[in-house]
Amino acid sequence: MKLDISEFTGKITENEVFVGSGFLIDAKCFITARHNLISPLQDEVDEKWVSVDIGRGKTVRGKTLNLKQAYEKNIDCVFICLEDEVLDTTFTKIVIPTSATVGLNYAIYGYPKERVEGIEIKGTVASDAEARSIDFVLNVDKIDKLQSYKGLSGAPIVINGFIVGIVLQQETSEQLYGISFKRIKESFPE
Repeated sequence: MKLDISEFTGKITENEVFVGSGFLIDAKCFITARHNLISPLQDEVDEKWVSVDIGRGKTVRGKTLNLKQAYEKNIDCVFICLEDEVLDTTFTKIVIPTSATVGLNYAIYGYPKERVEGIEIKGTVASDAEARSIDFVLNVDKIDKLQSYKGLSGAPIVINGFIVGIVLQQETSEQLYGISFKRIKESFPE
């Protein structure tokens, strides 16, 4: 059975404005990129309420759990606790790869503003070495290239049916950057 990434991926809106992609890690917890929820010039950060559209007409409110801590640690990852459980989906496991992922195929699913209905993008991992605030460089297959990936931040990076990280930003139309769950766990051990 092929994993359908779109089942556990959703859109985040704040005050009815789309801000980015994210995904369920269990029935009550959603994860996204921190920069989807705060601006880089913001001086003060507090936890906030957002809406998460999981698809199939299912929208759930949720409150950030670590927005302030993520801002203080400069880690681009935020967990959102949902008010209601989302049970009608297939979940996958989050893993920390124990061997190199360079050269492996990946898939991501998210909602770039250029393709608001959602899109699956595939390619190969170009690098999994830690540099700055990222540790995945992802080459995008030619067929899946977009001019802009804005809105894709927070989408899951899936390798061999397991979520290994989060998409953070676009380098070029051919490359995306991401952060691994190894790095996230080091920053948020709890």
